[in-house]
Amino acid sequence: MLRKIAVLITTLGFVLNSVSPSYARRPDDIKFNHLTQEDGLAGNRVRAIVQDSRGFMWFGHWDGLTRYDGGTTVIYKNDVDDPNSLSHNLVSTLTIGQEDFLWVGTLGGGLNRFDHTHQTFTHYRHDPDNANSLSSDDIVSVYQDRAGTMWVGTWGGGLNRFDPDTGNVTRYQHNPSEPTSLSGDKVVGIYEDRAGRFWVTTFHSGLNRFDPDTGQFTRYPVDPKTGQSLNADWGNNQNFYEDASGLIWFTTKSGLYTLDPETEHFTRQPYSAPTDLDPELRGILVDQTGTMWVNGRHGFARREPNRGKWTHFVNNPLNTLSISASDKITTYQDRSGVIWVGSWCCGVNIFNPTPAKFAHYKHNPINPNTLHHPSVQAIHQATNGVLWLVTDTGLEKFDRQTGQFTHYLHESTTPHSLGAGTDFLAIDEDTVGNLWVGGVGHTGLNRLDQASGHFTTYRHDPNDATSLSDPDDSVLSIQVDGDGSIWVGTRAGGLNHFDPITETFRAYRHDPDDNNSLSDNNVRVIHISPSGILWLGSWHKGLTRFDPQSEQFTRYQHNPNDLQDSLASNTIYAIHEDSTGTLWIGTSAGLSRLDSATGTFTSYREKDGLPSGSIRGVLEDKQGHLWVSTARGLSKFDPETLTFRNYGTHDGLQGQEFAAGSYDKSPMGEMFFGGTAGFNAFYPDQLIDNRSAPPVVFTDFQLFNQSIPLGQEGSPLTQDISVTNQVILSHAQSVFSIAFAALSYWFPEHNQYAYKMEGFDQEWTRVDSRRRFATYTNLNPGTYTFRVKASNSDGYWNENGRALQITITPPWWQTVWFRSLVVMSGLGVIIGVYRWRVQAVESYNRQLASEVTARTYELKVAKEQAEAGAYELKFAKEQAEAANEAKSAFLSNMSHELRTPLNAILGMTEILQEKMIGQVNEKQLKFLKTIERSGSHLLELINDILDLAKIEAGHINLEYSSISVTHLCKSSLAFVRQQALEKHIQLHLELPSKLPDIVADERRIRQSLINLLNNAVKFTPEKGQITLKVMPLLPDETHSQKHLRFAVTDTGIGITPEDLKRLFQPFLQVDNTLNRRYKGTGLGLALVKHIVELHGGHISVTSEVDIGSCFSVDLPYTVSGPDYPISKATESNVITSENALSTAAPLILLAEDNEANILTLSSYLRAKGYRLQVAKNGQAAIKLAQAELPNVILMDIHMPGMDGLTAIQHIRQLPTLDKMPIIALTALAMAGDRERCLEAGANLYLSKPVKLKELILSIQKMLTQGER
Repeated sequence: MLRKIAVLITTLGFVLNSVSPSYARRPDDIKFNHLTQEDGLAGNRVRAIVQDSRGFMWFGHWDGLTRYDGGTTVIYKNDVDDPNSLSHNLVSTLTIGQEDFLWVGTLGGGLNRFDHTHQTFTHYRHDPDNANSLSSDDIVSVYQDRAGTMWVGTWGGGLNRFDPDTGNVTRYQHNPSEPTSLSGDKVVGIYEDRAGRFWVTTFHSGLNRFDPDTGQFTRYPVDPKTGQSLNADWGNNQNFYEDASGLIWFTTKSGLYTLDPETEHFTRQPYSAPTDLDPELRGILVDQTGTMWVNGRHGFARREPNRGKWTHFVNNPLNTLSISASDKITTYQDRSGVIWVGSWCCGVNIFNPTPAKFAHYKHNPINPNTLHHPSVQAIHQATNGVLWLVTDTGLEKFDRQTGQFTHYLHESTTPHSLGAGTDFLAIDEDTVGNLWVGGVGHTGLNRLDQASGHFTTYRHDPNDATSLSDPDDSVLSIQVDGDGSIWVGTRAGGLNHFDPITETFRAYRHDPDDNNSLSDNNVRVIHISPSGILWLGSWHKGLTRFDPQSEQFTRYQHNPNDLQDSLASNTIYAIHEDSTGTLWIGTSAGLSRLDSATGTFTSYREKDGLPSGSIRGVLEDKQGHLWVSTARGLSKFDPETLTFRNYGTHDGLQGQEFAAGSYDKSPMGEMFFGGTAGFNAFYPDQLIDNRSAPPVVFTDFQLFNQSIPLGQEGSPLTQDISVTNQVILSHAQSVFSIAFAALSYWFPEHNQYAYKMEGFDQEWTRVDSRRRFATYTNLNPGTYTFRVKASNSDGYWNENGRALQITITPPWWQTVWFRSLVVMSGLGVIIGVYRWRVQAVESYNRQLASEVTARTYELKVAKEQAEAGAYELKFAKEQAEAANEAKSAFLSNMSHELRTPLNAILGMTEILQEKMIGQVNEKQLKFLKTIERSGSHLLELINDILDLAKIEAGHINLEYSSISVTHLCKSSLAFVRQQALEKHIQLHLELPSKLPDIVADERRIRQSLINLLNNAVKFTPEKGQITLKVMPLLPDETHSQKHLRFAVTDTGIGITPEDLKRLFQPFLQVDNTLNRRYKGTGLGLALVKHIVELHGGHISVTSEVDIGSCFSVDLPYTVSGPDYPISKATESNVITSENALSTAAPLILLAEDNEANILTLSSYLRAKGYRLQVAKNGQAAIKLAQAELPNVILMDIHMPGMDGLTAIQHIRQLPTLDKMPIIALTALAMAGDRERCLEAGANLYLSKPVKLKELILSIQKMLTQGER
């Protein structure tokens, strides 16, 4: 990368010379960027500059040729081993021809034509034996006329007319005896005017008008004293300029002249060179704005259009942004308007003649008529137009009409001087023209009488309650209200109101015991609204609204728990009220907008586009845009589009950091912002952006981080990458890079880029100028298109950009021919094997034919016997299936018949326990809990029977998920902890230290562990022990893979060996006496066995009578895998508290035929604040739903007439009811019941008996989702 010189702002004058400098204030001073050999140039002596059609800049040096793209350089030099290289390194002139060839004139190497495509030079040399060759190898000027003819001026060989197509040359040389010949043979300039006349300048031999048709020259060496003549000592003029009137301007050794070609009248034009500088001029340039620039032997000068005044620019050693050298310079303006100045010793100078966006005024230590101190803390434009500036050391008066600065400092020996202090921060003007100034460090409040220049200082007096309240005399902010009163914000004394008539202060302070007092005694910012309301900003306590009429304070502060709606920060730097009355607050963490109706804030931070979150000042322009100064530049914010346009030092800002509160706006709309290096002044509507989208070019192509020269063996490039549209790479060339550039030269370091490889990249990649390349590795074979687009430093994009097609060829084993060969070879092998196999089979078949005949009879007999057995087997299978279906139907019906009354029993119990229909005493509550436990026990029994039936019928589906073994074990033990405590049984859990999660059906495994733990508690006497231990098992003869063992060990009654054999049979207990003694159905262990086996596991038991038992469950140790699909986590239910229900009671439609359930549900729902409608069959439910439009429908499934499923389907077909929430309530619990309900259109499925609290939560969930 090239070294970039950061753009600083120069002094407000221009330099006249480096020995005895004098300065004049000019805010539009030119600032030069520099390119030198250290930045990659071929040399620091620059003799010629030109821009080609693609936008590259070319520099001719005394030691080679340089191509520049705004970031990188390519150097061309003579290589004696390469006949296509530059012919000589002394480059004297450069020209772009009509066919976009670059013509390079050299001293000693003749003329070169450069071919951009192939990066080669063609040489045209002087041949002493060939009169048709160039007259000399010392080329000093090259010009192509409108007809395409090349004219070559030489140093000592005269003028050459050169045909680039044929190479033929016609020479024109000086002949002392021929007056119509060329006046001299050192031809330094050639020009064709609009009328087709040719003008030729010679070194020290004057000007010539040339007629190509006749080959004759008219000379103009005349007496300089007449004013109608020209100095014969012409000098080294190299350029002409023809103005709109047809006058031709040119430079001479003695100054600037014009020629009227019609009258052949010469006029010497005013040009005032500094008296200590040589007046010789060597070139002329008129830029796109009409400004004339001339360069001489010792300087560079500018003439303003229609003014005739010259401004000279020479090197100033004290200013790094002055022109780098003043001797023997050459100039060129590119198509974007940027001017390039080549020097004889110090490289290239680059500047934009367009004035900087922001005028900059700053401190100059060697010029007393500038700011006294670099840092500007506050700005105020007085009503008389004078600008007042507060610096760290005092007050500055700047009269912009005269350009005069007046400094006001504290002088201890001078009466009525500015008060003492270390840092001045605040200023405002009252209604009679007095200025009020304050700061920290004992400055006090200072009043300046502008007429007399006298200051009066007001300070704190501890014995006077009407004096300034700050004990340190520190004033942070000053604002004058419409009545002429002065409001003063102090560092530690709160808010002060100063009456200038009575000269008394009244203080408003923070009271920690009064929330309606000032929020803090530090008042950093004061803003007075047109309504008279004061808005106060503190250093750490946020924003405060103060009504002087009611003396009420209202606080607004940052809430770290409410980043969206609260103030961005409690540190306030600026407050601004825009033209719509909206309040904007600049904080240390962003820009906040106050919604006065809600009291909430919307904040904008760096992530939204601000250059910094530290907001130092806010102003509004005529278009309603906000200008925001920050700790890292200036930004324009559009409140309509919520977009930011950021400006930096390259735009002319005083520096990156602006001072808090240092901003003001004039009545004409001019804005002022101060900072650490002076202040800026600008009119927002006069800022001009560079809207020229830059050309985008490719500058390099690399393989494995190495640039690929053209013509190198194996190179994918057949022409220069800048003109290449397609590159073909082999699969082995797997790492390649593409470099690119935007050819916009005004602050190219701020150009932006975006690139994308179509066919590979999904999105554009944004990069800045520090990374102007893209690298790709190991792309699959195929064709891609690489696209790059770019913007200039003002953010204007060339969206078309540049494209490069890249084809990556496959390796030989992936080519079509190789794959075809493999396919053909494979087919050949298959055919050969097939034929061999056919022959073998035919031979074998012949051998078997005889055996088949013999066995046919035997098979016939066996077939008849098999058919008889198959019929019996089929009959038995049909009988078994019928029995299984009958059992499933029986269990389903029994489930419905049992769950329906259970729903009413448990529901009524729940209503009574919640005391919804009256108080119950302790004894009644005990009876109710007994009823509830008995009902719950019956429900568990029904669930066990159904689970076992589902497993045996193959209708159970496991829902796998990732399980924490630790959580599984702890939650299972928690289920039996209360029962264990009642029997004083100790529970133990033993787990390995590092136990990963496993994949299983968490509900079923927990059900199994709880069943085992329940049995252990049930059969363990009081004061016994139960242990749940988990251990990993390595593969062995029993297990082919890793297993995890869950062992439940107790000190219970034990099991006899003969009972162990039938322990896992359903509906069986090992001893009927135990059934009566310990209660149980015998279903639990059978269910556990089935669940474990469904997981691919195994259950075993060891036991000794009166010692205890150990049940071991071994599960495959699986943490992931395709055989165990892990269920996705379901979305958490949205649960609303009962108090959050709408005050307009929701309407519930209950479809239920059972009177007990109707009574139970209606009593509970009405008690919970719901309105209720009841339908006793599906048809009635549809009619009521259409008529009442309930909020939720509770639909029983088994009802007389139309059942619930059919009713749901009908409801979903009605447009007004298709989105209505429906909860299915059913006593059915067999496999497929839930799915059938949801497929019919139900939103939720609840199995009876329903927990009433669970039902309420489900209803609330449906209502909440309906609101969303």
